[in-house]
Amino acid sequence: MSAEKDKITNDVLAKFKALNLDEHHALPARWLSLIYYPTLTQQEKAVFQDTVRDLIADGIVRHVRNTIMLTKKGVETIY
Repeated sequence: MSAEKDKITNDVLAKFKALNLDEHHALPARWLSLIYYPTLTQQEKAVFQDTVRDLIADGIVRHVRNTIMLTKKGVETIY
């Protein structure tokens, strides 16, 4: 995994942890696109979608409407 993907993965999981979210809890709607994404570098933006897809494929999160929701595997990963 690239350094950019590692950073994005760590940032997203840290946000779940900072908000003390549990299984079946989602990040605030549009946090990824309106608050977090604009802070990324061009290299990070280039791998952002792939990183989120990887988190979904790995079963850490699942896509729900305009955001992502933590799964049981995700909870075990961050806590």
